[in-house]
Amino acid sequence: MDNLARIEPGQHTFTLIVDSTDLVAETDESDNTFQTGVIVVAAPDPQIPPPIPNRLPGLAPVAPPGWPAPIIASAYSGAKLQRPLSMNELSYIRHALENQGLASTPDNVHTKLYYDGKLVSKEFRSGAIMDNQVTRSEWAGLSEVVRLTPGEHTLKLLVDPRNLIDESDETNNSYEVTFMWGGGEVPVLQLPRPSPPPDLPDPPLLPNLVPCLRFGSDGALIVSNRQDTFKDSQPIVSDPVYIDVVVRNESSVDLASCYEVLLFFDDQLVETLGAKNGTPAGSIQWSPDWDGLTGEVELEAGVHSLKIEIGPLNRVTELDETDNVYVKEFEWLGEKTPPEPLVSYSDDDARLRSLPSLIENVRGIAKSRLVERLTRI
Repeated sequence: MDNLARIEPGQHTFTLIVDSTDLVAETDESDNTFQTGVIVVAAPDPQIPPPIPNRLPGLAPVAPPGWPAPIIASAYSGAKLQRPLSMNELSYIRHALENQGLASTPDNVHTKLYYDGKLVSKEFRSGAIMDNQVTRSEWAGLSEVVRLTPGEHTLKLLVDPRNLIDESDETNNSYEVTFMWGGGEVPVLQLPRPSPPPDLPDPPLLPNLVPCLRFGSDGALIVSNRQDTFKDSQPIVSDPVYIDVVVRNESSVDLASCYEVLLFFDDQLVETLGAKNGTPAGSIQWSPDWDGLTGEVELEAGVHSLKIEIGPLNRVTELDETDNVYVKEFEWLGEKTPPEPLVSYSDDDARLRSLPSLIENVRGIAKSRLVERLTRI
């Protein structure tokens, strides 16, 4: 009994009802009830009263996401609807609750469902986690426990009906809703048509050459005073200059024909690089370590720009003709920055430089010993 009701000391009545929903036609409907009274005596007070928790669970009917209400009922299995219903069709009923309190409860959570005030279903689940929703599996047994008739009827849900669980709010344990049961057939459920899949883009029919910004390198234009490198270095007027140009065919279509890449220094054409065999789809065309810049221009200290144009005059038909130009600026220094001079010290200089720290260490030792003596006194 303790798992079904909270029994207080005093006089109570037990009632037995046979065929409580009048589902069975009988010759005498007046003798289906029996009652008896009992007196419950209070248990002796415990020596240590149970602690009163400062955080309690809070059980309440709730509408989960996608549900119109805490109780849903329709003639369609699996549908999250509140209609239609018919006495000639099964009624699929579901309900949900949530622990909205500040503590979970390990105790069994009982629920009862009433149809027009008559108990038609009851169940329990083990515990309720804080801030967690619990939904009942679909129940289609209403017509097995009551005689359905056309018209309006109520369904009522009671959570923890006997107050077995101490809650932060005992006033929100019930939910009641009115449904209309018809007498005819239920129309076929019209499911929404799925949205058509988005149109996929047509596959490319042309190659597309672009400056290649390759991971791990310094871009489509690399200027260095060393060969075989993917990184820029500080250009100096008196040092050799090595320039790398990197182009990629980012299309899925091969480019089999040859094409040119023009290299400009401060808008002056200094070199025409060629790719005689084209560039396959997804591949890179790398022109490494061109060293002819000093033979084409007279370098001066300052900021200069390098520019490449891929496939000039649109001689190669591409998917996109607007991404063939790349510009990058570099600063040339007139001379190398002299390294900081190395400072060397003689043994005497080293001793003199360490003298202040030595004196400071001696002072610290003397001070600590003086404090130690004073402490002993």
